Amino acid sequence: MRWSIDTDLHVVLHAIPKLVKKQPGRLTIASLDTRKKLLCQFSLTLIITAFLSGFMYFWSWVFVIATTLTAIFKHEAPVAPEEQPDGVIDTYKMLWRIIKLPAVLRYCAMLLTAKV
Repeated sequence: MRWSIDTDLHVVLHAIPKLVKKQPGRLTIASLDTRKKLLCQFSLTLIITAFLSGFMYFWSWVFVIATTLTAIFKHEAPVAPEEQPDGVIDTYKMLWRIIKLPAVLRYCAMLLTAKV
């Protein structure tokens, strides 16, 4: 189901009768906290449905077009046989040797124990 502003407004409007206090001549929401929560939830829903979907749609097309143009127009020079990259296993062996270096181990320990 695709969400829209109308769908969210419909959900909010169905929730309001449960939250209101009926008085002769006027209709008020029971508490200030409830009013703030309802307004905040509706505002957040409006922002997400109205702006984020358009933002994501636009940038997805920019990504597809940029990737396609890069694939079409970018050509790499041929690589000499002696400069061919290593295989996958050799690459992981080199990575393991780098990770075992003392400076890298200290840095990893610092990152794992630092407060975010």
